Amino acid sequence: MIVVFPDIYASAIQYDFRRGFDAADNTTYDNFINLIVKEIMPYMKKNYSIKKGKDNTGITIF
Repeated sequence: MIVVFPDIYASAIQYDFRRGFDAADNTTYDNFINLIVKEIMPYMKKNYSIKKGKDNTGITIF
């Protein structure tokens, strides 16, 4: 099992502080799926021997 703990605050601009849970800030959390699909999963496939498919992949967040 390979476990990855990325920061779910997937903003193009990393602030020193987060304003809170307002409409603008919530979009950065919604963008997390793009971080998984476009960066994390391709990196994992390239650098680790993993089984493909939904039966072998699990994603959970708070």
